[in-house]
Amino acid sequence: MTGHDDQRLAEELVKATHAAGGLAPVNLEQFWADQSIAQADPFGAHIPQPAFGASLTGECVYDELGVSEDYWRYQHDDAWRLELNKAYNDKAETIVGRRLLGEMPRDPSREYPPIKLLGELFDAKNVWHGQSWWLEQSAHDHGRQRRQHGFHDRLRNAGRLCGLCGDRAAQFLGAEQMPQDRIAF
Repeated sequence: MTGHDDQRLAEELVKATHAAGGLAPVNLEQFWADQSIAQADPFGAHIPQPAFGASLTGECVYDELGVSEDYWRYQHDDAWRLELNKAYNDKAETIVGRRLLGEMPRDPSREYPPIKLLGELFDAKNVWHGQSWWLEQSAHDHGRQRRQHGFHDRLRNAGRLCGLCGDRAAQFLGAEQMPQDRIAF
């Protein structure tokens, strides 16, 4: 194929894409069939196409649906999340032939149990602000800052704690300086 042929093919693709309202012409049934083969052996010598490895999350709904971003609500309001996912999937299905986001309510029995966060270790408040979590300052005097820096140094070496539990872990971490319920391993 020559450079002239490449130019002609590119121009034809752009023309077909414009004619289809901005979507490139794709045989979706063939694409998803080839995707199944490619996913089964992503580095195989005889796969018909590279495996499509992107997975979509709820972050795509806002721009696609023209909805104001509200990550807190998306995470905590199951009915709203499902409404957005359904609307997104209705649109996605016409474009890619598949419903890409989950439309089932969350099953609380399948969620990970809550874990201690960094703020809890340092008696700091974790607040939602501007679409993300922020850790507020907790040390306001040098003595408390020194204790927290010492604790931070011990946490850095936490990889060595694999075999420690109970009183030995508390002793290593200097838990006598902190409430017992502030350490979780």
